[in-house]
Amino acid sequence: MVLMDDGFPTTTLRLSGSETIAQVDGLCDRLRASLQASHSVIVDCDALEEADLALVQALIAARLSAQRRRTAFHLKHPLCEPLSDALRRGGFFNDPQHAAFWTGGDEQHAQDHSQR
Repeated sequence: MVLMDDGFPTTTLRLSGSETIAQVDGLCDRLRASLQASHSVIVDCDALEEADLALVQALIAARLSAQRRRTAFHLKHPLCEPLSDALRRGGFFNDPQHAAFWTGGDEQHAQDHSQR
């Protein structure tokens, strides 16, 4: 945990190896703990080797939970290839409700990702 300039704690949750349906319970526990411990959470997927839609669903649920708690919740960008692939396969870059979250940008960034 790191204190930001505003004095509030920020947690970086580092994901590595596989984050699939087989690991989703543990991931959800880590996401929940991070949201409870901080005013800001950054998810770092740089070391992720395998991802599936269970990870995507867990991140969406954590993002919605963070919004309800008024906690900042972000992905470190650029996204790693395993998460980008799962998002692309699931059509999430085309979803206007979530596209900017995944890409860290605007709708054009999302369209660029969906066409790769």
